[in-house]
Amino acid sequence: GDTGVQKLLRDLRASGKIQSTALVAKSTRSELVAILEEAVNRGLVDHDSSAMHKFLSKYGLSTDCSGFVSQTLNFLMDGNKVVDDKDNFDPDNTNAASLKGGQGEITKISRSELKPGDTMHLNGHIRIIVEAKTEDKIIYYKTAESTAKEHGKTGQDGFMKRWWKFDGTTQYSSFENPNGLHPASDDANWVQTTESNTFGRYKKLG
Repeated sequence: GDTGVQKLLRDLRASGKIQSTALVAKSTRSELVAILEEAVNRGLVDHDSSAMHKFLSKYGLSTDCSGFVSQTLNFLMDGNKVVDDKDNFDPDNTNAASLKGGQGEITKISRSELKPGDTMHLNGHIRIIVEAKTEDKIIYYKTAESTAKEHGKTGQDGFMKRWWKFDGTTQYSSFENPNGLHPASDDANWVQTTESNTFGRYKKLG
């Protein structure tokens, strides 16, 4: 029950395996793994991906969009997966708006300049670019994000990747082949989007 979950989280915090930020949608991947492993050990959840997903969702144990992007940028800067005082961004106090191009240490850039580590802002949401290339005057870019929205292919919420393309006038997105090469330019799975995005680059990443 809830008491068992609360005790589990208290024990993990006391042991240093998770920090308090894990309880406000700012969990790191290692913290989520630690929570699930201990929950399975204590019989609080079955060792089943669907059951574990529902468990995390029920108790709000996740990483929100800005927490995910700030943790990723920190990793790119120092190479460790630990939230510590060496990090450039505090995942607990970094919101999507502060990671938008043109804000603070984030320079506004164009799609043609995109490279891994850049940010893609949508009002109230932030993604990070993990791949970008231009072929036959079409810009293709892949994003990673943490979202409560339903994934277009898996039907689950949480972490997702997708491809985007921009032909000079119109932007499209596709959930096809998110872990591989971008879909062909004429692939039927491209869906036109009307998002208003701003792209940015953390100045220290150059």
